[in-house]
Amino acid sequence: MEGIRRQERLSRPSIALAGVMTAIVAFSVGCNEPASPRQQAQPRSSAAEPCSAEPLAPFDCAPEGAPSETSQRFSGTLTAIEAPDDMGRRFFVVRDPAGAVHRLALQPADLELPLAVGHVYDFEVDRVGGMPPASGLIVRDGDGVVFAGASDQGIGGHVLTGGVPGIGLELLAPTCPSRAAGECFESVFNRALKVTRGGESVELHQGESAQLGGYEVHCRIAQQVKYSARCADFAVHAVSYTIARAAIVK
Repeated sequence: MEGIRRQERLSRPSIALAGVMTAIVAFSVGCNEPASPRQQAQPRSSAAEPCSAEPLAPFDCAPEGAPSETSQRFSGTLTAIEAPDDMGRRFFVVRDPAGAVHRLALQPADLELPLAVGHVYDFEVDRVGGMPPASGLIVRDGDGVVFAGASDQGIGGHVLTGGVPGIGLELLAPTCPSRAAGECFESVFNRALKVTRGGESVELHQGESAQLGGYEVHCRIAQQVKYSARCADFAVHAVSYTIARAAIVK
């Protein structure tokens, strides 16, 4: 089964991965490999130094019991938002009209979604297994998109290939110098994520957020990595973002 790997191939765990763990730890100052302790970084409203800012923990949505590669579309009533479990996952429980229960595990645990228990939503879930996995989620109601989030090797690279309705996303060419180097990568460059809605746009580096057209946009990861040939199974996310409908102040 195909999944995520740099150069558009599956990055599978292997014996070779053990050999790059030291590189992963060294790279944690600048990237967000799942084994990196930097995954526990807390969200920030802005990055003081965009060119040296470290990635935040990537957005992830995993349907419980689904295969590692899945694409699901369903509607239903949100019946519960559970407290985070020991693995840092928060489950959103949805019951569809046929009575089937869908459990979506979202990370990071402190991620806030503007969803209300008892309301009916449409869910679009994409996931492609690998190391790291690609993951995408769009939640809609009668007024349009309520929430969207994805982590991938590029905008629409493996998940949410149809994009987010009404919102444009683009990774801009890097203008920053490389912030790190290591055994498994020759360089890593922070870059801006451009988000457009209704003729207005914002450009965000990782760790930055902004209001745009009634939505709160968070850039969690936006980077370009030049990999070394020494580590065939090493890959990191190139982009991760969340877009949440802003609360209406009355």
